[in-house]
Amino acid sequence: MQAFTFEFYIMSLVILSKYHAVASSVEAENNFAAQEQTTGSKPKKDDVLEKKKQDEAQAERFEFKGKISPFEQYKKLFSEHRATQLNAVKAMQKFGNPEAQFKLVDLMLKQLFKNLEDARQNLTMWGFLPGDEFPKNETIRESMSKVLENTALFGDMLLRLPKAVHEFYDRSREWQILMGWAFTFSNQSGVFEGPHDMLLSLMGQEAGLIPKSPNYINPFLASEEEEKQKVPVEVMPKKEKQKKAKKIPRGPRMSRTDL
Repeated sequence: MQAFTFEFYIMSLVILSKYHAVASSVEAENNFAAQEQTTGSKPKKDDVLEKKKQDEAQAERFEFKGKISPFEQYKKLFSEHRATQLNAVKAMQKFGNPEAQFKLVDLMLKQLFKNLEDARQNLTMWGFLPGDEFPKNETIRESMSKVLENTALFGDMLLRLPKAVHEFYDRSREWQILMGWAFTFSNQSGVFEGPHDMLLSLMGQEAGLIPKSPNYINPFLASEEEEKQKVPVEVMPKKEKQKKAKKIPRGPRMSRTDL
């Protein structure tokens, strides 16, 4: 199970670093028509209903013309991807083997910072800055996504697995500089709102990118400490009922008149 989880989340890190383009409804219809021509018969009724459901779901989820801007749609997708990332990190927390957990964190951090460095080079080459108009260019949009998603993922890992992450992150000045850039980029992007903004602030303080507030605490560490400090309520053993002394039956006694 651990080997499967290990490989799965390394692969998921790479997959989560970018948004895939959604297939257009026209392309879906062409594929559907091609299926009919290839088989020489109309698709089954179940297939037709399934396609209709998929088309309706896509229309509801991705159509934003006149309703929602591309940037707002992007933020919605970002939140959905964040939920998947968080589940991955939570699964890492449950690793019973600390050595395996540290190895996984090491590999994920190496891939994470490679993604960030590649994205920074692309964005620098294109001259894209946070606050610019939402990019229509797929390469720029993909690089922007890599920065935002990997920065958020680093925040999840740092706050929920601080011991393992600090072990590797604190020893790399190159990573610290790169994360400082990614933190600033993400903070100015306008994508991090609500709980995402709170995560970014906590991560910045935990990583030493911004000064810690006087009352700063890692909420995830605090909750763990509270659990450890809870004293289990001892169940008092029931008092054993005192055994009543058995009365020893006495034999007949001699009366005074018998003497």
